[in-house]
Amino acid sequence: EVEKIVNFISKNNGKAKYNEKFMQNIEEEAAKCGMGKKGAAQAAVEDMPDVEGGDTKFRDAVKLAIETGKISTSLMQRRLSVGYGRAAKIIDTMEQMGYVSAPEGQKPRRVLITKEQYMELVLKQEDII
Repeated sequence: EVEKIVNFISKNNGKAKYNEKFMQNIEEEAAKCGMGKKGAAQAAVEDMPDVEGGDTKFRDAVKLAIETGKISTSLMQRRLSVGYGRAAKIIDTMEQMGYVSAPEGQKPRRVLITKEQYMELVLKQEDII
């Protein structure tokens, strides 16, 4: 069905103009897929300069923490559909960056950054990139 749609669009839309850089990126990503799922996913994350902590769910985790005023691995597992190990790594990164408090026993960690402060940091990072 997809092939039929693509063929129809190709026939009825004139000659396509392809962005060479975009096509090269597709080829590079396709080559990474040969490394296996975990290798390809990790390589893709490392190539994304706007992903703090090297995880695509990092910004979602920070937003969740700011919205709720607290963060825990179990909350992240439920809301972001991530496993325990990944949630724990993200929280450790958030602590290292000063976004959340150190662990306090079984209590969720406190959020030490406001939405405004985080947005300023994101904007500064994007200016650097």
